[in-house]
Amino acid sequence: MLVTDPAPVIELEGAAFGYDDRTIVSSLDLTVRRGEVVAVLGPNGSGKSTLVKGLLGLSELHAGSARVLGHEVGSPGARAGIGYVPQRHEVEWGFPINVYRTVLSGRTGLIGWFKRPKKKDHAAAAEALRLVHMEEFASRPIEELSGGQRQRVLIARALAQDTRVLLLDEPTSSLDIRSRDDVTAMLAAQRRPDRLRSLVLIEPACYDVARGGRGVERHISAMAQVFAVADDPSVDGREFFRRFAAGMGAPDPEVDDGTCDAVAARIRATPAP
Repeated sequence: MLVTDPAPVIELEGAAFGYDDRTIVSSLDLTVRRGEVVAVLGPNGSGKSTLVKGLLGLSELHAGSARVLGHEVGSPGARAGIGYVPQRHEVEWGFPINVYRTVLSGRTGLIGWFKRPKKKDHAAAAEALRLVHMEEFASRPIEELSGGQRQRVLIARALAQDTRVLLLDEPTSSLDIRSRDDVTAMLAAQRRPDRLRSLVLIEPACYDVARGGRGVERHISAMAQVFAVADDPSVDGREFFRRFAAGMGAPDPEVDDGTCDAVAARIRATPAP
């Protein structure tokens, strides 16, 4: 496991997020340190999207405090500190733009509106494409890409921003198994000691984390309950599933012991940097 920087990049203390007079998710206490990989788990409707929007400054902070890189959420400093990978269905893939320009658009906040990108901006976009193995598709229109390729482009766009935090909203959702593994490998590669970028993955279910969360160190439910079983070798696969289901308010899942053990082992595995 990589040694993380003790400086926190995300700090939530009694945070509650919502819209107007309606609070959607509350009592959130969370500290994410530089270099950590954290998965936020929860079924549909549990408040995951509201939490994402809260970190991006798009939903309202109703109570407590929330900071990104020491800045209050919603402030320019906080927004500049997060590279965001949205769900694919939130993107207009019919827009007439190619892969390279899409990735380069991730640097708009650094370049400024109506200004021409500089050499360093083109270099960052090219490096991001290299990291996700999409260099050969640079001139291809985004509407011609497959689902897995589109996900790579979204990740590259976030990487081009060169932020300390990557916030990924269901990065493996709706992908086939091969594409999921490809995305997993790309995310695992971000944990190099010289990079120390924090990853926060928003996932709907344990299975997605098992396949897409290789190297995940902490699993946190939408109710902000910390599942420390990933670091406790005495907890077997069946007990992991029991705790996960209890945290989600669901009955003990009917899964055979072999599958439970395999999933628990996958989650606990941290790839070598």
